[in-house]
Amino acid sequence: SAAKPVTPPKKKPTISKTKKMATLELLVRPDATVYLDGKSTGRTTPLTGSRALKLSVGTHLIEFFVKRTSKRYKYRVKILEASPENKIVIPKLGKDKIKQYGKLEIKPL
Repeated sequence: SAAKPVTPPKKKPTISKTKKMATLELLVRPDATVYLDGKSTGRTTPLTGSRALKLSVGTHLIEFFVKRTSKRYKYRVKILEASPENKIVIPKLGKDKIKQYGKLEIKPL
């Protein structure tokens, strides 16, 4: 008699509490220290490629601190999807010209 095929136990779907992580490239002028949700990332722009910011999908507060002028620029960024295209380019902090790529929304505060 043929051996019965062993059916692997049904895996319970794991409900992951962890949010989906996304990356965000940041290119701003002048270069600035990046704060994410009030905490310093300890990193200075440009944050591209492997240095891109890692953050969860959802809404975040991103702040740029320009040491030279001691000015802070705050933006509310909503990551809609973990797209590899996610990128924010601000040619001049404090000005309204913001280029955004990928699946996100950004709003100066």
